[in-house]
This record gives sequence, structure tokens and C-alpha cells, in this order.
Amino acid sequence: FAFTGDQITYKVDYRNYGKVAASDVVIKVPVDAQYKVISAVGGTLSGNMITYTIPSVPGLESGLSFTKGSFTFVVQVLMQKVVDKVCQTSIITCSNGFGWTSNEYTIVKN
Repeated sequence: FAFTGDQITYKVDYRNYGKVAASDVVIKVPVDAQYKVISAVGGTLSGNMITYTIPSVPGLESGLSFTKGSFTFVVQVLMQKVVDKVCQTSIITCSNGFGWTSNEYTIVKN
């Protein structure tokens, strides 16, 4: 549970499960209006959308450990809602493959 004024840190992990490198990867993270973005290092903020641009994410031909990355962002709760989980999605696109929309849930506790 989070109270008005609390800060929550989200970590977004990404991975390329394809054989070849994904080019011109863009990850967009829409942030709910109940939050104010405090920090999004490496990303750009426009309204309530954080956008991360990654020139290339290696594919499986490079070895499994090279196919992933992550970033974090911090939000502050502007208004309290009575929910026990928040669905924070990420929309991923690239210039040479299929995109993906995640729908991972984050448990919010005090």
C-alpha cells in the first residue's frame, strides 16, 4: 500500500528472445495520472509517458547474457487509491521485428 507523497521505484527489465539483434528499440512506459514522475534516468518524459531509446539489443546469437537490460524510474503518489496491485505496462517496438506490450503487476505495500 502506498500513501499520498510516497515514492515508488519501478524496474523495467527487457530481453531480446530473437536470434538477431533488435534495432532502434523504443520502450514506452505510460505512467498513471495518480503518479508524478520524479526520476527517469536515460529516458525522456512527455506528459505521463516515459520513452527509452536503445540503438540495439543483441539477439540470442550473441549469448543469452547479452540479450537483456533494465532501467528504473521513480514516481511519487499524488492521490491515494485503494488497490493492492498496479498494472504497469511497457510498449516495446523495434525497426526490424515484432513489438510487445507487457502487463506485469506490481504489488504495492506499505
